Amino acid sequence: MLKLMMASDNSLSGIADVLEGITQQANISPSIFFSELRVLEGDLATCSLIESLRALRRPNNYPHESLENNFTLLGASHVLWNFAQALNLLHHGNNTKSSNTGVWRLLAALGIPSNQPTSKKDFNLMIANMRRVHYATILSMIMATKETSNRILTEEKEEMTPGDIDDLVDKVYEKFMSVNALEKAKEDKDHRLTNLMLQVRDFATVVECDNAMRTGEIGRVLSMWRLWSVMAHSIKGLNKYGIQLPQMLLLLTEALPEGLQKVLWHSLLISPTGRPGHFVAKDFYLELQNYWLKYFFNRTGTGTKILRLVDKISINVPTLQKILRDAQGESGKKQIYQSHKCKMSLVDLNSFLRMAEQYNLCCVKEGWKMKNLKEATTNVLSKGFSSLQEDYARGGIKIQKFNPSTVLDHPDENAGDKGQL
Repeated sequence: MLKLMMASDNSLSGIADVLEGITQQANISPSIFFSELRVLEGDLATCSLIESLRALRRPNNYPHESLENNFTLLGASHVLWNFAQALNLLHHGNNTKSSNTGVWRLLAALGIPSNQPTSKKDFNLMIANMRRVHYATILSMIMATKETSNRILTEEKEEMTPGDIDDLVDKVYEKFMSVNALEKAKEDKDHRLTNLMLQVRDFATVVECDNAMRTGEIGRVLSMWRLWSVMAHSIKGLNKYGIQLPQMLLLLTEALPEGLQKVLWHSLLISPTGRPGHFVAKDFYLELQNYWLKYFFNRTGTGTKILRLVDKISINVPTLQKILRDAQGESGKKQIYQSHKCKMSLVDLNSFLRMAEQYNLCCVKEGWKMKNLKEATTNVLSKGFSSLQEDYARGGIKIQKFNPSTVLDHPDENAGDKGQL
């Protein structure tokens, strides 16, 4: 791991300082550095700055000036956090109206404070709350389908055959999650059921992406990114992701050679401890290292010299962690890891089911009406598709920006000695 660098993270000069710092710490000459392919991974702001710096220097035949040997990848965790926050805000609702059945109401039923949406700075809590709401909502749909909404859950589990489980899953899907069910719900002026279906669908993408990242299944992650590439065009605040994310997907699935594609796929997620089911994105791991740097910086006394943090602490934190783990193993102590699990008690679930019954959450009671309901939630997937179709009809100005800005010339195995753009 490279040591900490002192560079601005929101300016073009900062990007240049980082590239220069990499060449110095890696002890390679600039001519070699700019003559080989370099993959740079960062958040949206970093990738946008590099793209801007490359655009300012185009056209240019000098590799060390054009930066054409570098291309950027978005950090997987930052993509998850930003889309999770946007979807959470979309479905949060208005907590000043007691009859509003947005996510805040569902969180309150689970005993979770919900006056304000959880910030993405506390990303673990934000995604955990979305997971709890998602699972509890699906449970209420199952109970409504079985017509047992008034039943109190106990520790005793209901016995069901595999065939009964399959039939129940099909019924719940057809009633609440299918396209036909959504179109039928839109015909009703009461938007509660439509909003609930859209919430389950949108939260499912976050939960699926989080589960896939934990297990290291990058193919499932890419599938969610394809959906988000469309949804970003209709979600406020994610316009830049609507350009950067499709660019990255085209690089990882179409533009690059097949071998390089697979290498990059499996480099996005790592397992720091080597345990299965505990994969994290590299930018998530770097956030943990940043935490330790801030920890040492804030607890070494007033007037800590930044050079000491750069030259001594930043490069030795991973080594110190490894030494401590090895010492525990050699002394016979068992290493106990703390894994964040999303758990809900029966008390919380029964409270949620009582709320769902009181407010007719799944709209199974005929003739039941309530005033001051939540406004209709935007169908971001459908609106995103419509936005792209309209842009295509106008000439595809926005769609043309999806093309990767990096031009890669590599040999095609099926084309003999000729190159392929």
